[in-house]
Amino acid sequence: MFRLWHRHKAGEISRNTLQAAMKTIRENIDRLLTEGTTCGHSKTENACKFLLKDKESLWTFVDIKGIEPTNNFAEQQIRFYVLLRKKSVGTQSERGNLFVERMMTTTTACKLQNRNRYDFITAKVINPSDGKN
Repeated sequence: MFRLWHRHKAGEISRNTLQAAMKTIRENIDRLLTEGTTCGHSKTENACKFLLKDKESLWTFVDIKGIEPTNNFAEQQIRFYVLLRKKSVGTQSERGNLFVERMMTTTTACKLQNRNRYDFITAKVINPSDGKN
């Protein structure tokens, strides 16, 4: 599956070729997940049931152009904050945790959109119900 994806990303195979080749892989994984729901090992059965519940989302990268098969990009974006959290003493309350999570999310989103974080946050504090994002 990932070899095909990398070949597509490198321009070696077309999107149509990728989709056609993934059809068999998709069917095999769906079959294996279905078999796994009754394998006799509760953790495996639960994992397979969980994946089958929203199985179409497993293949979004095949169906929709521009979607990656992994969340590596998202993980790279929050890595700084994960390391910061590990090195600091953290917060002392759920409210503090929520504040930090929201600020990290806002900061990262503004950075990706080339928006001024200070201006965005200030505008939201002044007028929180403003529909502009």
